[in-house]
Amino acid sequence: MKFNIFITIILACIGFSSCSNDEPKKNTGKTNRTVLVYMIANNSLGNSYQQFDDKDLNEMLQAVSNNDINNGRLIVYHVPPTNEGIPTLKEITPNGIADLKTYNNSTLSTSPTQLEQVIADTYDLASALDYGLILWSHADAWREHQNAKTIQSSNTAKPLAFGEETTSDGTSYMKVTSLAKVLNKHNFSFIYFDCCHMASIEVVYELKNATDYIIASTTELPADGMPYDLNVPCFFTDTPQLEKACQNTFNSYNNQTGVNRSCTISLIKTTYLDDLATISREIFSSKMPLPNNFKPQQFVYGTNCYSFDLEQYISALSPNDETTQQFKDVLDKVVIYKNATPYIWQGSAMEIKINFHCGLGSHILQTESDATLKGYNNHLWWQNVVKYKFQ
Repeated sequence: MKFNIFITIILACIGFSSCSNDEPKKNTGKTNRTVLVYMIANNSLGNSYQQFDDKDLNEMLQAVSNNDINNGRLIVYHVPPTNEGIPTLKEITPNGIADLKTYNNSTLSTSPTQLEQVIADTYDLASALDYGLILWSHADAWREHQNAKTIQSSNTAKPLAFGEETTSDGTSYMKVTSLAKVLNKHNFSFIYFDCCHMASIEVVYELKNATDYIIASTTELPADGMPYDLNVPCFFTDTPQLEKACQNTFNSYNNQTGVNRSCTISLIKTTYLDDLATISREIFSSKMPLPNNFKPQQFVYGTNCYSFDLEQYISALSPNDETTQQFKDVLDKVVIYKNATPYIWQGSAMEIKINFHCGLGSHILQTESDATLKGYNNHLWWQNVVKYKFQ
């Protein structure tokens, strides 16, 4: 449901209490907005050394204890570290954390079927006039594993697409295209990616029918993630204060020093993504080569970068100044807030200097055959836009 539309037919809500897997009971009150946090923490973020899931849950408790959620409900699907509990749908309340439903420990939370089930359970147990979604885990832009599950070895690359889930027999991930098939059935007020690299044109274009607004980072996001104690109240105002939430996240890192001063954040309005695709397709169709001296802004460290600054890239391909300006005008409608620290991981071996930051990343293909890399040609941005450069 879009938060800028007043709904005249209010869902009837049924009474709720803490429950088991068997017969969950429902809420009786009228809820303005329910926000679901889909927290996959059975990976390095939730292990006994890090416990970033516990930290964020405590921040949520702090926010809700102030009764600052405007007759809303904050629901968390929490997948704890392996051997530390079972997946549980929880509610963060002023009185503490209440369990709503438990799930089979053998169920993969990176499975689209499980995501769909959790969303359905949230609608059922915490029905509201409006919904927001926060996706919490590891992520890696558009890149996909060829299989839903892969055994991880010591030389395996970083986690791909959304979510990393470590199990007894390997590690699983969720493809962005699979994520989109689930989320595009719904219409969230907003989707906030509390994970790395998801402010990518390939990702947001895939999700353009799932929500009006997406918050995400072009680069790696420090493992602390967003400041839930500051941002939770922003999500429950009558009109969600999404720009303020972006500012809170950015300021929390920009006020630090050295390697800890590391953050990019963007607020994307999906309404204009089709317009951006149209002008981008026109530019790709001109088949202009990149200048020989073109040095793209990387958003991923290393020689195998797969995300570069979209505006810098498209502008370099544009056939004339008029078309370039048309592209920039539409981009300004799509990216309505963006900010970046001067460096990512300053002073470390993985330092990236941010010279360009339009708020969206993009892969750069050298040849048409490159589109088969990690499933790039499965994405709508390739099918509707980029492939015209090679036809």
